[in-house]
Amino acid sequence: LRTQPAPYSGILGNGSPGLPTSVDKIMYTTEDADGKLTPVTGYVLEPTVPWHGEGPRPTVVIVRGTVGQGDHCAPSRNWPLDGQPDPVYTGRTVNLEGNYDMMYASQGVRVVVTDLIGMGTPGLHTYMNRKDQAHAMLDAARAARELVESRGGQFGKVAVYGHSQGGGASAAAAEAQPEYAPDVNLVASYASAPPADLIKVQDNIDGSDLSGVIGFAVNGLMARYPELAEIFDANVSPAGRDALEKVTNMCTDDIMREYDGVYTREWITGNRTLGELAQEYPAAQRAIDDQFIGNGAPQVPVMIVSGRYDQNVAYDQAKVLARAWCAKG
Repeated sequence: LRTQPAPYSGILGNGSPGLPTSVDKIMYTTEDADGKLTPVTGYVLEPTVPWHGEGPRPTVVIVRGTVGQGDHCAPSRNWPLDGQPDPVYTGRTVNLEGNYDMMYASQGVRVVVTDLIGMGTPGLHTYMNRKDQAHAMLDAARAARELVESRGGQFGKVAVYGHSQGGGASAAAAEAQPEYAPDVNLVASYASAPPADLIKVQDNIDGSDLSGVIGFAVNGLMARYPELAEIFDANVSPAGRDALEKVTNMCTDDIMREYDGVYTREWITGNRTLGELAQEYPAAQRAIDDQFIGNGAPQVPVMIVSGRYDQNVAYDQAKVLARAWCAKG
């Protein structure tokens, strides 16, 4: 575990009452989907107000909603850290969820935000990889525990929290915790708009203002499943090849401007969608199926939140996840 202090600011560059003016940036290790140790960055926000609940101060580990695939999109490189301009001033949604930190910390809850694998560290960010995201989230809790205990503090209960990409990570972490991190005292998970079934989510956002995130997912899959490179090389159009290369260095705001309304039929030869292409190749379908959340069963309460008319992360697939987990007790 490596740490480094960093300035922390509130809305419009001002400090917020009850919140610290600095945080600990952290670099810790996690196990990726291939079982290899890899570094991950993030930060820990220690509240300045007391915790009034039972036991030692609890910790919430947060994964942000989709921020991008470029290193510069990492939460630890954006507001509210390092004096970066805030979302009110800039209009950049990439850092809007920094407000979550303040909500929890103002109640005395320690906050840990992880950048996830490959965002701000070597390698590509493996967007929506179930194991990578779950492991990075759970190991962020372990890193925070090490930091707190190294300073003589007591480490209490842990919750995981996220929306959209973060909701998928939070759901996957709850599902993986019993086997991967039984030592983490996880007591709850909040999964808002979790992308549990990537094909259904992809079908929903194809042609929307978030079409570009499909490129994030394809790049992430190829990073963990190198056998897919040959499939895409044989079926990707010049426009698709250009898009996949460009999005590796884009944040969410960038792809919304660049690829708003673009359909994956423009990226795949033969006027096929990405979903149709995957159905033609068992290796591609297996890689996507590996990311499905709902095959396991969390051992802690999980709140799944989904908008019935969500135009991006389909409501029905979140409902399937909830029913699958409820059926397992």
